[in-house]
Amino acid sequence: MIEPYRSQFADLIRHGAGTLDIHDAEVETRFTVEIEAPDALIEREIERVELHQNSLNALLESFVGRVDRILDVGCGTGATTVAMALSPGLLASEVIGVDPNDHSIDAAVVRARGYHLTEDRCWFRTIGIGEPLPFEDESFDLTTCVSVIEYVHRIEDRHALVAELERVTRPGGHILLITPSPFRARDYHTRRFFGDWRRADGFPWASPPWQLRRMFTRSELIPVRAHQVENGLRKRGVPTSWIPQRAASLAGWALPWQKLLAHRH
Repeated sequence: MIEPYRSQFADLIRHGAGTLDIHDAEVETRFTVEIEAPDALIEREIERVELHQNSLNALLESFVGRVDRILDVGCGTGATTVAMALSPGLLASEVIGVDPNDHSIDAAVVRARGYHLTEDRCWFRTIGIGEPLPFEDESFDLTTCVSVIEYVHRIEDRHALVAELERVTRPGGHILLITPSPFRARDYHTRRFFGDWRRADGFPWASPPWQLRRMFTRSELIPVRAHQVENGLRKRGVPTSWIPQRAASLAGWALPWQKLLAHRH
């Protein structure tokens, strides 16, 4: 990210952009308010575009390929949005990020400018909490929702969110939903022991995979666990040609993130 946008972005993160995650809680926790970010969080936010280029983009470029329009739902400070806009494999003509947090959207705009992305190719807007997405049916070739659904407290609202992702995606298009795995002793975001099963207001919790699969009523899920494992090993310089696909797929259950890629009917 080039200057002066890098410094502007860091200042926005330092003063709370990207730290308000849960909007419908009745209690106050660190996930329901904007908090002053420590330096370590600021650096992680700055580096997050490169992280998604090596992980999220690798998956989409392998299974989806070239697309025209992309919608990133719950974009936060725009790391996933910008990463996809920079992808040489997706080659999207327009990437849109939406989020209910005005402060995060401000940071996302600055982030995009720091990567020389113009507003006609990558732009952002604020959306209402729990409201339908402000786009027509079947408007996008690819719709993504990364680390969002675990912050939606009620299961019926999670179903409604996935229904909206499917609604705005054209037939033949793809939907990518990424959320933490609940099969870990300590949940990913709060580090509470069995926090995904000891659900509490004001804290995120991860849906189990069988529950997520039932939410996709108009799409067919594409198996990607083996790719997750192989891509992770390749990034660490480990050859993967000797690993059977079934073994790689089974190993995917141990990963910290669930990645569900759906092909819209």
